[in-house]
Amino acid sequence: MKSAVIYYSRTGKTRYVAKEIEKMTDATDMEIKDLTNRSGISAYISYAMDIFDNKITYIEPKHVDITDYDKIYIGTPVWGSNVAPAIFEIINRTDFRCKDVVTYVTFKGAGEIKALDVLNNLVRQKGGNIIKSFAISSSDVNEFTFNTRRALKNLENY
Repeated sequence: MKSAVIYYSRTGKTRYVAKEIEKMTDATDMEIKDLTNRSGISAYISYAMDIFDNKITYIEPKHVDITDYDKIYIGTPVWGSNVAPAIFEIINRTDFRCKDVVTYVTFKGAGEIKALDVLNNLVRQKGGNIIKSFAISSSDVNEFTFNTRRALKNLENY
């Protein structure tokens, strides 16, 4: 079974989880870059404005080809109880029909439940079959590593 990991990471936490998934499953890396400057406080302001105005964000790559993959992992940081714009954009451009999908979010504060609901609904609207979801939180690197490995150990049967 071939797997791929589609993710966006601004601070590196979501990328860290993706890399652990890749090590565990030999999944293909499909990192999405947001070409809009999302650093600092302006990131949250521009994100809020983009959501309010239903604006798209510019991403690289513009599309991912998941035709040859059976299982897709999708990861995003939680931004205001929502998914990052880059992940919203790539999901809208991708056909997930006949794909098993594992979703995950990384977060520091709160909003992970709503963000996972949004993420899962977006994937389902594009035909994906959600088989598992999880959230990883911590500002401490060692605890983050532990939480990530524990969550991924629970995925071994999926």
